[in-house]
Amino acid sequence: AYYYELRSANDDYLKKIEYEYSENDLIEWGKRLLMKDNTTHAIEILKLNTVLYPTSLAARNALAEACLKTGNTELAALAYKKLLEMDPGNRNAQTILEQIGRIIEVPDSILMTYAGEYELNGIPISLTKEKGKLFLNFNNTRSAACFTSTIDFFISEYRNEFRFIFDPEGKVQGFNLFGGMKAMKK
Repeated sequence: AYYYELRSANDDYLKKIEYEYSENDLIEWGKRLLMKDNTTHAIEILKLNTVLYPTSLAARNALAEACLKTGNTELAALAYKKLLEMDPGNRNAQTILEQIGRIIEVPDSILMTYAGEYELNGIPISLTKEKGKLFLNFNNTRSAACFTSTIDFFISEYRNEFRFIFDPEGKVQGFNLFGGMKAMKK
């Protein structure tokens, strides 16, 4: 709502908003809203930031990361493509676009087997299934799991892919993280 109202606002009003909220203020506001799981408003604020600061790489990157984090891979891909147009040498954006291009839909029946409580060196991690997506909840952070195969996934904060571990009967035991660390199912 904010985004669409401001997009149609006159130039004087946009300049007033730009004066009152810096690019970094809007990025931080969007991130705080994401942490509070207010994804709709977070994305709107970050979109607004790209309208107010159309040449800002940081504004475009914040929007792209937020979209990926919330599982909106279509909007994330568009934002990363725009970022790449603005900064053709951005290797991070190239890598993420390649990963997004490999994302597949995983059946709910498989996602349900992954949902649950895990532990990494005494630190709790949970995987929750919501609206056909799996979310990793760790250290006050919530990120959509983007699957590149039925057992491999990545999240927006880390470019490494994680892989689920199974026992000989095919039951989920945990998942591998970066550096050989393993989160084991409770």
